[in-house]
Order: sequence, then C-alpha cells, then structure tokens
Amino acid sequence: MEQDLVDSGAEGRGGRQAVGYLRGRGGRATVVAEEAKAEWRQVFAELRRRVDALEASVMEAEGVMEGVARALNRAQPPMWRRVLVRWWRVQTGGVRAPVLVREVAGARGAVKLEQVGRGVKLRTDRGFGLCADLARRAVAGYWAVAGVRGEMAKAVSDLLRVTGRAERTAARWGRVLGQEAEAMAEAHREAVARLRAVGYAVGEAEGAEDGVAGEV
Repeated sequence: MEQDLVDSGAEGRGGRQAVGYLRGRGGRATVVAEEAKAEWRQVFAELRRRVDALEASVMEAEGVMEGVARALNRAQPPMWRRVLVRWWRVQTGGVRAPVLVREVAGARGAVKLEQVGRGVKLRTDRGFGLCADLARRAVAGYWAVAGVRGEMAKAVSDLLRVTGRAERTAARWGRVLGQEAEAMAEAHREAVARLRAVGYAVGEAEGAEDGVAGEV
C-alpha cells in the first residue's frame, strides 16, 4: 500500500505537487542528492557563462574607448590645449577609468592635464579647424561609450559585493556544515549498530533496497 510522505500543502500552489512514496523493498526510493547536485552544477555553469559575457563586454568597451582616444588625438594637430582621453585612477582601489582632459600650462612651462566635462570647448583656430567636426564626433563618442562603460562597471561592482559577502561568511558556513556532517555520520553509524543488534540486515550505505523514501 502506497503512503504519501510529502506535505499536502504543496497542492494548489500553481505547480506540480511533490510526492514521495514508501514502496517497500522492490519500489523506487532514494536519499541521494545527485540530481540536486547536477542541477546546482547547471546553475553555476550559467553563472560562469554570464560572468564571462560581462568580462567580454567590459573588454570590448575598453577597446572602443581606445579607438575614441586615437580618433580624438588624430583629429587635432600636435599643438597646445588639445582635448584628450586618458585613463586615470579616479577612485582609490578602483580600476583606471577613461577621463576627458585638456592640456593646460603647468609650473615652469610644463604641460599639465586637467579633467573637463560635457561643456568642454574644442579649439577651432589654426590647424584645429581642419578636423573640428571629427573631433566633436570623437567627444560625443567618448560620452556614449563612457555611459555604457559606467553601467558595466556598476554591474561588476554589484557582483563583487555579493560574492564578497558570501566569501566573508564561508568560514561560518564551513564550520556549520562540518559539524553537521560529523554529527550525521555518527548518527548513521549508531543507527546501523542498533538495528544490527536486534537482527535487522542493514548496510553502511543507504540504498533503495532499504525501503526509504526521499525522492520528491
């Protein structure tokens, strides 16, 4: 006679009711988590795929920004007060980010770079006028790519924050899992000893022949 072992509350929640049956020695039963492990492997494989895709997108964005920097540099003659793209570390401990800068006079005639914003004005006098339209297009390209790159950087930051939190608690998880693994192994050994002591033929390894239901 079949006996339902799973909570009946699973019924009517929109999904298939999870049911386990105690079928006896010849029935189908399992306490093995291999199927769950396989499903977790699929989840983590998908996670790795997404991380790889994010990395590829970040690398692509940096490559496009490098093209912006080259185009902007070439669209201006090698003269004073050019607007350029340079990679600066704008946040302590962060990855270098492309910033828009202008050449200005520094101490003792040295060239100094200062960061500029969206309202930057490009030189159009003398040789600068020859490719002024291309320089303006390159600046527009900078802002477009910088916006996309910023969204990608935030996604990476969020991912690092979540995985960092998991890593910080891994030691606690490890202690709990280790304690429970040891306790359950001891409980299993003790149960086998007690059952054998009164004549039950049970083995050390759990199996379907023991008539234990666990598949849901």
